[in-house]
Amino acid sequence: MTDDELRRLFESHSAEIRRHFDVGMEEVKRQVQIVAEGFQHLDQKLDRAVADLHDDVRRGFAETRR
Repeated sequence: MTDDELRRLFESHSAEIRRHFDVGMEEVKRQVQIVAEGFQHLDQKLDRAVADLHDDVRRGFAETRR
């Protein structure tokens, strides 16, 4: 195999590997986005739960002061 043939083979395989890598990275990005959205949803849910708990505590203190 000549140097030129070897170089073309290497370039061909490099391009194919790069395409596979890019497809894999797109999938990873998609999955990371799904996880990030899940954390955002969980954060909002926790914020609501904490706000509800604070309201309950305030009402409880107000009732004991009457």
